Amino acid sequence: AEAVEEALPAQDEALEPEAPAVAEVEPKEEPAPEVPPADVATWVPETQVEETVAVVESTPAAEAPSVTEAPSAPKPAERKRTTRTSARDQALLEEARAALKAGDIATAVKHYAKLIRRRRYLDEIIADLEQALVDYPVDVDLLQTLGDAYLRADRLSEALDAYNKAEALLR
Repeated sequence: AEAVEEALPAQDEALEPEAPAVAEVEPKEEPAPEVPPADVATWVPETQVEETVAVVESTPAAEAPSVTEAPSAPKPAERKRTTRTSARDQALLEEARAALKAGDIATAVKHYAKLIRRRRYLDEIIADLEQALVDYPVDVDLLQTLGDAYLRADRLSEALDAYNKAEALLR
């Protein structure tokens, strides 16, 4: 910044105080410096640098835009597991089990899928679905839901096996 200020005329010298406010100002022809200042990019025209410096220098501090770091994104609020949420999830697990016992696989899968997305009761769900596949060995929805439960429980090879069995049944 000091090199720019040295290469450019001072603000008091550049502005003529006696000039009328409305009068036209004729551009001064000054010889261009042979070497641009070190901290000014060579592609920036000198007149643009002069205008920018003049505007920055003439802007009062109160009006000058402040340069601050962008505010960091707020951290996501961690959800507290309440007894109400746990009770709702427990009720959903019981509804899924009741639907499975009644043979309503579509409803059971729907309820289990909600719990799997929430990562709740994964071990219980896996046990329930493994037992259900003994009774319904060719049900693709049960296999896919079991694969989803394995995946959320980080049991990747078992998830892949369940998905492959479901795919084989679709052929």
